[in-house]
Amino acid sequence: MYMTDIHLKRSDMCCVEQWNRRKGATFPTDDGPSPGNSHKKARPASLSQHGGEPRRPLPAPVGGTKDPTRPGKELLVPLTSSMYVPGTLNDVENVLVDVGTGYYVEKKVEDSKGFFKRKIEFLTKQIEKIQPALQEKHAMKQAVIEVMNVKIQQLQQSQQSSQMVGPTKA
Repeated sequence: MYMTDIHLKRSDMCCVEQWNRRKGATFPTDDGPSPGNSHKKARPASLSQHGGEPRRPLPAPVGGTKDPTRPGKELLVPLTSSMYVPGTLNDVENVLVDVGTGYYVEKKVEDSKGFFKRKIEFLTKQIEKIQPALQEKHAMKQAVIEVMNVKIQQLQQSQQSSQMVGPTKA
């Protein structure tokens, strides 16, 4: 859908919490795993986000309707990760798909679902391909840390033993 197909109420810009209080709706604010999380969590998180079952229940439609794709439906349009603008949905047949590097393509909803399904499959294969190398690097890092800890302990023990003996006179 084009940005012109969503009527933004710029004078009514607000945070998600303010919108929720006004409409009586609740939207989850958990954004999922942070970038600092372990690589081991990346694959399960990606599959739970895109693989059929949602991680958490979806919010109820704002208008109280059972059809979330009807024209005229009120929705929140994200401007940033924490700032949303109320809008109205007009075109329910077409969507804009971000294909990377700032390029957007208008596609039918079913075509866009196929695009994202292929993209998820590609990314899953890439994760599976690099997983063994990542595990090997992690094991190497652990070995280096263990060697460093042993050397630190040896150094501390030698310093303690030299302090106990005391300074030697020459």
